[in-house]
Amino acid sequence: MKTQQNTLEQVVKKESLLSKSGKFLTFPFKGFGYLCDDTYQALSSTKGFKDWSKFGLTLAACAPIYTLAHEGMHALMGKILGCSGLELGLNPIFGGELLKYFIPKIRTDQEFLGGAYGMTGYLSAPADWNILKSISLSYAPYLLTILGVYLLHQGIKKNSPVLKALGIASTINLVANLGSIDNGDYGRITGHFLNGDSLLGQNIKSLANLGIASVTYAVSYKISKGIEYLKGFVRK
Repeated sequence: MKTQQNTLEQVVKKESLLSKSGKFLTFPFKGFGYLCDDTYQALSSTKGFKDWSKFGLTLAACAPIYTLAHEGMHALMGKILGCSGLELGLNPIFGGELLKYFIPKIRTDQEFLGGAYGMTGYLSAPADWNILKSISLSYAPYLLTILGVYLLHQGIKKNSPVLKALGIASTINLVANLGSIDNGDYGRITGHFLNGDSLLGQNIKSLANLGIASVTYAVSYKISKGIEYLKGFVRK
């Protein structure tokens, strides 16, 4: 009887360990589960022509706004880190030429943009430049995901098509760079640690890039839920 009890305890401990290991291994990609669930809730709760019109128009308007905000975050972080000769560009199809009337220093030429929707460049980095600062510069725009996820959750809660669109535009900003394994923001971050020269290296790097985006969403999701909890606690 005692032997059977010990065997049962060992099986339970082993299953518990496997469960914990599984949670640990899947955690980096849990954020995409949250993203899919939030997106489904936002879209499935949008009804009627009027709400879909508001949603579509807001999402369309967000394209140049988020592109500019994305590059602006790169430039702001570059300024904080001490980069000199910072330049910011916006593609004419996103209103770059119009914005140039108000901000003459905005670059709209393809020589600078290289076909991109937006671009941030700098002439020189400070003498104490290191990997951490390089990662901070590349990652800066994705801090906007925290605000975006909060707006998305508020849009779902209030059934506001405008807030839903603002939130989903933020998630588009989060995943848009995943297609560029080496040259996108995520690729520049993982390039410090991973070599993407071989097919295996490219696959590992792709997974690492996905992991960054997923963890970013998961953290933003938890922060948004935390804010809602605190708001409810304060009301009590």
